[in-house]
Amino acid sequence: MKIDFKVKGMSEVTKMLNKESWDKAFTATANEMATKSFAKARTQVKKKFNINIKTEGKNKWAFASKDTGKVNVRNGHFHLFKSTKNKPFIIIEVGGKPANLSLFAKNMLSSPLRTKKKKKREDKRAKQSKSLRRVRVEVHKNKVTSLKSAFFASMPTKNSNIRHMGVFQRKGKERTSTGKIRLLEKRVISNQSMFKQVGFEKILQDHVKDNLQKRFMHNFNRKMKGKWK
Repeated sequence: MKIDFKVKGMSEVTKMLNKESWDKAFTATANEMATKSFAKARTQVKKKFNINIKTEGKNKWAFASKDTGKVNVRNGHFHLFKSTKNKPFIIIEVGGKPANLSLFAKNMLSSPLRTKKKKKREDKRAKQSKSLRRVRVEVHKNKVTSLKSAFFASMPTKNSNIRHMGVFQRKGKERTSTGKIRLLEKRVISNQSMFKQVGFEKILQDHVKDNLQKRFMHNFNRKMKGKWK
């Protein structure tokens, strides 16, 4: 997503004011608008969906499981490219495949993060209760869904030596040419859809409408008074 910011009367104001100060104030204001709006949108995503978003670097974030804390960059990563003097716009990159259901798991008994003691106890309980052997996921807050024919498993990632934990389902009675069972990995909506559902564009528009002019003049005055280098 590319975001252009415009201050009313930009061309006239630029002619009248110090160009260096104007550029500094404009880029600072644009970055402030985008950063705060994106932070609000991330908060809304975490409120609506049973998932966490962790910082993975400067202006970089990724989805993480609330239960295990494990980050899965493949299933959702976000990067905010800030405005500069020569690039007076913001780019918010939202990438990754549709989120893996294992990120929303409520009873991932095959999780490698379990201790041996906990594993033994949960496996014993699973044998005693059929419901525990079912995959239970909570995509939306307080809405747990049970998937009877699905199961947790660790599988190799395509075109990589890395394995990943996922929720899988047998694809009918089909088998591969080597006799292996065909499996289908279960996923949910894309991370782009999550941000769309919480109204990120409206959050950004409202924040810019209410604060852009005011924050621009605040930053410009600070620069002109020598409080900014």
